[in-house]
Amino acid sequence: MLRTYEYTVTNGADKIIGSEDMDTRTFKYHERNLQVSVEGLGGGTYSVFYRVPNGSTFIEHVSNATDQDCVVLAGKGSPIISTLKITFDNTVGNQKILLSTWERGI
Repeated sequence: MLRTYEYTVTNGADKIIGSEDMDTRTFKYHERNLQVSVEGLGGGTYSVFYRVPNGSTFIEHVSNATDQDCVVLAGKGSPIISTLKITFDNTVGNQKILLSTWERGI
């Protein structure tokens, strides 16, 4: 089942998203594929990092994505993650993060 979560940040504030930010009865990072896109960058960029379960540091996945990019963590080779972090460069105003999830196949 496809689910999309929306988050708004102001003036490019970092956003950390964990399963506690979602309906945990139906969403578990280790069971899902993820897709991230951001609107309202105003010419700026965003980067996506992830943290593995029980990890203490964030690992960079994609940097300098634009509002024309879609960042995907999906498929058999995708890492199992517990937390996402989205950072921004050179943005103003509000940005809207769209995080879509769907079940991993076998």
